[in-house]
Amino acid sequence: MNKFIFSGIVGGDPAVKELQKATLTKFNVRITEEFTRENGESGEAILWVNCEAWNKLGETCKKEISKGDLCNFEGKLVTEKWDTKDGRKFRYIVKLSGFEKI
Repeated sequence: MNKFIFSGIVGGDPAVKELQKATLTKFNVRITEEFTRENGESGEAILWVNCEAWNKLGETCKKEISKGDLCNFEGKLVTEKWDTKDGRKFRYIVKLSGFEKI
């Protein structure tokens, strides 16, 4: 099963792209994890998650969320790979199946 559930802060307003037979909405979400180092100092790890929402869900994301919103998300974790001049690149994308604004 590939199910990725997370909470985070939307990093920018969702961008909508109209394709021939579908609508694609893209945005990123910041996940922050706080921790304590061995010496007692506090630290923070930040992970940026690239999100895609298609068609009706994407349109809903565009209407209901914006930069700075805290939301819960659910989706499928997918890896995209492509070749560039300086070597092979890849990134992880979460293809959303749902969200909830907190």
